[in-house]
Amino acid sequence: MRGVALVILGIVLVVACRDDEPTCYVGDLVACACGDGATGYAACLPSQDGFGPCPCDGKTPTFDAGAAR
Repeated sequence: MRGVALVILGIVLVVACRDDEPTCYVGDLVACACGDGATGYAACLPSQDGFGPCPCDGKTPTFDAGAAR
C-alpha cells in the first residue's frame, strides 16, 4: 500500500511540474546579435516552443495591426 501511495505521489508531482504555457507566442519577436555586431530579430516558431534563427538582413520587423482583425 505504501508503494502505491509513493507512485501516486510521483505522478502528481510530475503532472504539477509540467509546463503548460508555450515558450513564446506566434508574432513575438526577440532581439538577437548578428555576427557583425548588428541586431536582428528572431520570430517565435509556429510550434511556440522557441524562437527561430536570427535573420541578419538589416530589416526591422513591423506589426500590421490591420492583419490582426
